[in-house]
Amino acid sequence: LWSVLNFGRGAAVGRGRGPAAAMAECSGLQFVSPYAFEAMQKVDVVRLAALSDPELRLLLPCLVRMALCAPADQSQSWAQDKKLILRLLSGVEAVNSIVALLSVDFHALEQDASKEQQLRHKLGGGSGESILVSQLQHGLTLEFEHSDSPRRLRLVLSELLAIMNKVSESNGEFFLKSSELFESPVYLEEAADVLCILQAELPSLLPIVDVAEALLHVKNGAWFLCLLVANVPDSFNEVCRGLIKNGERQDEESVGGRRRTEALRHLCKMNPSQALRVRGMVVEECHLPGLGVALTLDHTKNESSDDGVSDLVCFVSGLLLGTNAKVRTWFGTFIRNGQQVRQSLNELLLKVDFAVNLGHPCFLGALLSSPLTRQFNFTLQVLRSVFQIVIKPSSLSRMKTIFTQEIFTEQVVTAHAVRVPVTGSLSANITGFLPIHCIYQLLRSRSFTKHKVSIKDWIYRQLCETTTPLHPQLLPLIDVYINSILTPASKSNPEATNQPVTEQEILNVFQGLTGGENTRPTQRYSITAQLLVLYYVLSYEEALLANTKILAAMQRKPKSYSSALMDQIPIKYLIRQAQGLQQELGGLHSALLRLLATNYPHLCIVEDWICEEQITGTDALLRRMLLTTIAKNHSPKQLQEAFSMLPGNHTQLMQILEHLTLLSAGELIPYAEVLTSNMNCLLNAGVPRRILQTVNKLWMVLNTVMPRRLWVMTVNALQPSVKIVRQQKYTQNDLMIDPLIVLRCDQRVHRSPPLMDITLHMLNGYLLASKAYLNAHLKETAEQDIRPSQNNAMGPETPEVTREELKNALLAAQDSAAVQILLEICLPTEEEKTHSSSTYSLLKSVQSTTGPKSSDVEEEEDSLLCNLREVQCLICCLLHQMYIADPNIVKLVHFQVWFIFAIQLLSFLCIQYALPKSLSVARLAINVMGTLLTVLTQSKRYAFFMPTLPCLVSFCQAFPPLYEDIMSLLIQIGQVCASDVATQTRDFDPIITRLQQLKERPNEVSGLCKDSPYKSCSRDITSVDPDVQLCQCVESTIIEIINMSVSGV
Repeated sequence: LWSVLNFGRGAAVGRGRGPAAAMAECSGLQFVSPYAFEAMQKVDVVRLAALSDPELRLLLPCLVRMALCAPADQSQSWAQDKKLILRLLSGVEAVNSIVALLSVDFHALEQDASKEQQLRHKLGGGSGESILVSQLQHGLTLEFEHSDSPRRLRLVLSELLAIMNKVSESNGEFFLKSSELFESPVYLEEAADVLCILQAELPSLLPIVDVAEALLHVKNGAWFLCLLVANVPDSFNEVCRGLIKNGERQDEESVGGRRRTEALRHLCKMNPSQALRVRGMVVEECHLPGLGVALTLDHTKNESSDDGVSDLVCFVSGLLLGTNAKVRTWFGTFIRNGQQVRQSLNELLLKVDFAVNLGHPCFLGALLSSPLTRQFNFTLQVLRSVFQIVIKPSSLSRMKTIFTQEIFTEQVVTAHAVRVPVTGSLSANITGFLPIHCIYQLLRSRSFTKHKVSIKDWIYRQLCETTTPLHPQLLPLIDVYINSILTPASKSNPEATNQPVTEQEILNVFQGLTGGENTRPTQRYSITAQLLVLYYVLSYEEALLANTKILAAMQRKPKSYSSALMDQIPIKYLIRQAQGLQQELGGLHSALLRLLATNYPHLCIVEDWICEEQITGTDALLRRMLLTTIAKNHSPKQLQEAFSMLPGNHTQLMQILEHLTLLSAGELIPYAEVLTSNMNCLLNAGVPRRILQTVNKLWMVLNTVMPRRLWVMTVNALQPSVKIVRQQKYTQNDLMIDPLIVLRCDQRVHRSPPLMDITLHMLNGYLLASKAYLNAHLKETAEQDIRPSQNNAMGPETPEVTREELKNALLAAQDSAAVQILLEICLPTEEEKTHSSSTYSLLKSVQSTTGPKSSDVEEEEDSLLCNLREVQCLICCLLHQMYIADPNIVKLVHFQVWFIFAIQLLSFLCIQYALPKSLSVARLAINVMGTLLTVLTQSKRYAFFMPTLPCLVSFCQAFPPLYEDIMSLLIQIGQVCASDVATQTRDFDPIITRLQQLKERPNEVSGLCKDSPYKSCSRDITSVDPDVQLCQCVESTIIEIINMSVSGV
């Protein structure tokens, strides 16, 4: 009997193909503990409250349903328990997503699922058609990540129904279905939540036994099954019996049997009190004998007394010596199969042993050796040679503990780590275990902050000692270092953080890149070090903004790098350098682009990237090959002298500018200040167009390497002459706060297309920069939302929403103001209108007398039209891009500018579409007209109301309930007009009296409009005064409304 027992132990546990090997699939996942399962079974709220956060996370679907659904138990004790459950759930963030899942219309979801099942049966199980989920744009995992709660339910339900359908058609043949949803470790918990909610809300569509059977066919199925049963603890016996009943007679012979055994063992570990009962089900059904042996051995391990051994003997002897022939035959087959496998393994071991003894022991020893075993062997040899004793390797574990916990403690290691020299010229070519690996692990474990050891200097020195190709450990090192700066090691000690790199240390890395007289400045640090420091600064600022609320709640405010520092870093130049070194820099270039697009969108304008391709293309390269030494000899001082000779001498300036176009962007940096400071001279009359276009070209080249500094210098240079005398200089911060400063330039810029192109480019960039600045400012001041929210009855979300709305309103006002200013620039000035008309008359007179002499006049007119037209094209191109980026700007500008057109269009739409929404918009239009009546001047009032008053008739025709409001508005208009002319004439009262009578007694005067006397009396006052004409228009409008209403009746 004991030989059989020992064999059964080896067959169930030691066999390579057994459940133990299959359990490795879920080895890294956390299962529901027996303590937690028992608490769920008994709904013991006190035990549930004692669970840790990871254990409680697995039980959230059931707890949230208990808290939200109406209970059958209306007792007072359950009410108290429900309060405790709600309090327990209030601090868990994942509860919100589960509540969203429960808010879905499950009836409609069940109907769609039934239709999909019918479609699958009709078209076949392999059909790709799905009613629940439309055609996927991406993979299941990506779709699951981007989807809301209803779509997540549909994705999981569609995948689960497909697996269940395939199981029903497989005729017992096992298969393993590959599914991204059930395999991705990132979304396992969220997918499990969706699965539990689906089964609980759709029990008829998804029977729990069928769902359990389907989960055996996916990776991590045992884990999902345990979570499903833990959230429905009453179904434990039902699920176990169903899995055993559908199992194989000999579970060790197939992959499906081993996976089924693994799942049932996990279930019994979760509920050990029912393990022997499950074993009884195994014997009753005569399925899965390996499971019965495994459960017996597990039970024996848990039992420390001799009773466990006696139970084991009774179980095995009962199977082998019992009177049930069916059970005896079934278990005997299992024993015989195991003996065959054991015999084959023994034969294999004999062959290996025989081969080792005969042939290749040295080669086999080399294969079995490893660095770890070599170290142990060396230690053993030293000990044997000195002490002449034999020590087993297993006894060295105590020595390891002594070294790591008593001699070389964590504090000693961290103190020594900062004194280890950095790796010189660190790159990916240097392999092996380096100091950077040790520092990285110590940073992750927060050892430096725990023991108050400063690691900042070591990291700074290592970043400066880098070269290409980039070492893969550098970016993770920077990320974990930033995390250690912002996040304290523990809540009890919030000050335990590392120190950030100082601003002076950062500036030292970028010395020589800001430009100067030398075209090739000497750089102390490599481009790799500069890019890494730039990555550190951008990542630090982004992480600081992302954690502002958390830091404010902890009453911590880490230092942020100043805007002056960011202005001195040539970000765009460094990004250009990184673009050419993408292969050597690994993922650094893409990481920098991501940070740049988030924090500095004005440096990621698409036009700039296209311009860079033109500058660095083949044509530019060929032009630089023609570069002569004469062109290189031009200095910024010579360029300044050439500008000072304007407008008398253009030749020297043109020659120098043409030579400068052959230089690269980096070589042009020393000329930037001279070029921008003299832009105001280019606005004088008589400057050739070619000079303007060349300056524009050079400016665009410089914009690829130093855009922010270039924009500030250009805006200050193009100020009106009055501001230049005052020496009012704007800074980068001023322009980000108010981007419209760019348009407060000299008015002559508006008629210089090359300079206007530069101005529009800067305006677009600063509008984007302003949005990023306001977003960052909102995050920086997030602590202001926390303080008032504590005493706010509306909740902590109210201030945030208000601040966000104010920010959006400010951005919309900026954009609309910029659009309206640009539209005004497109309009010709009074001088241009006069000059154009006089030129046209002169052209006609000249053409009538002499034909050949009119060429100069045509050239003058064409030149004027060309400048205006070109500026209009440039502005319209920018407006078109702004409208595409944000269509709401079109609506905002439209209703701010074109009131008359909006009201006229609305009148036609109300007649065509008499809908409730049209009624509300019409009522809004009437209110706006009433408001404008009180603010418009006499001339503007006449210009606005004369074309819009007839629209009121259409409003009354479409919506009769608006009659009273419209009549009141018309009487108010008449009264306002009468008050303006009251000081001039006293014969205006008859019209006002008639208007009042028309409002009070419309039925008595409804027929007067057809009588000629009344028509004549309504127009007996003929005057050129606009108020009189407007009042007459009001009278005729009222009469038309009355006639329309009477004819309608």
